[in-house]
Amino acid sequence: MSNVVRIRQDQETLQTIDLSFLKEWLMRQQLYFGVLNEAYALENYEKTDADIRGIRFVIFDRQCFGRGFQLLVEENYDLELALNAFATERDVQSFFLGIRDLCETLAVDEFEQEGERCFLDQIDALYKELIKQNRWLVKHRLQERTTIFGCIYPIMIEESLIRHLALLEEPAAYRLYERYLDEKQHVEAYYGKPVVLKEESERTARYPLVEGALTILPLEGDWPQAYQLHELPQIQSWSVFLLKKKGEEGDLRREANIPYAEFMKLVRPLKCPRFDAAHILVAYDEAMDREVRAWQREQGKKRMIRWLSNERELGGPPARIEFVSAFTDADDVRCAIYKYKKSRFDKWLLGITSERGTFSEFREYREECAQTDARELLERLKTFWKRKAQEIERKEEGEKYDQVGID
Repeated sequence: MSNVVRIRQDQETLQTIDLSFLKEWLMRQQLYFGVLNEAYALENYEKTDADIRGIRFVIFDRQCFGRGFQLLVEENYDLELALNAFATERDVQSFFLGIRDLCETLAVDEFEQEGERCFLDQIDALYKELIKQNRWLVKHRLQERTTIFGCIYPIMIEESLIRHLALLEEPAAYRLYERYLDEKQHVEAYYGKPVVLKEESERTARYPLVEGALTILPLEGDWPQAYQLHELPQIQSWSVFLLKKKGEEGDLRREANIPYAEFMKLVRPLKCPRFDAAHILVAYDEAMDREVRAWQREQGKKRMIRWLSNERELGGPPARIEFVSAFTDADDVRCAIYKYKKSRFDKWLLGITSERGTFSEFREYREECAQTDARELLERLKTFWKRKAQEIERKEEGEKYDQVGID
């Protein structure tokens, strides 16, 4: 449900509505603007082109963040403004004040609302009627887990809000709803959206989580609500992709890719605050980093055991295995050092897991030079995979020349 208004310009007094016009109008009205991304979360409008026709902007009050309203400049410089249902009182106020000011600026004394001709002297009555409608909707039609696409973030309504609204009269319930949306949207965070990758025959989706950036993440691996308005590909696996800043330039480096359900177990001890009915606020900070490193050590141990259990290696799991330390080499390859025993009374042996694979030469573990020995193993792994890549490249080149010969 939405309330759509069109302001049609007189062709004899037509004004060009460009970016400069929009910004001047927003300054007068003390409003902000932006555009919505695929998740229907607000993004800054970065373009500098004067022509803004065909772009649907979100306009909203600077002080109280509700739903805002949408503004579109059409090809002939007519204007379309749309205010969606469950609008707050401040939204409705900004909407009609904006309409009045635009009409006066464009020397227009009438507009269309839902296809009906209206005049400027009707604005007060229209305002009161729309306030009444939205107040009633909030009190009697708003339900738990309804997604309200706010001016900053989508918000899935919590049961606690519905319970409190039920105890209040319409005016008080309406004010509480407005405060609820405003408080949620004054949280400075990144609203997570997944990156979809196609790997062989399956699609995977990853939610990026960047060090130092408070992020709104769903409790379960799934598409943001806005995406579900469209036809979506089937996703075989969901994960959280953790990225760390490195160097003075702040370049991002992959730290871990954790299956979604495992990630939610990992953050449980951190007691991340709820954002809404289906999302939490997650900070990739020192506490999170400790949990991630513990997870990485455990995953590395499992990979080491699987590798050793192969019949071409030990042929079974080691009697004991322990994490020793980790390092990153000059090529930015991370490596974890493990020591293990074939049987309980054997000496410790050296093994590594890394981004290039898992490996051991069943060499004795020597504490005083463990990292030096591990670096040698890593270099062997890197050399092995480099040769493999070269062999594949030569093979593909050979097949290409053979094909040319056949033709």
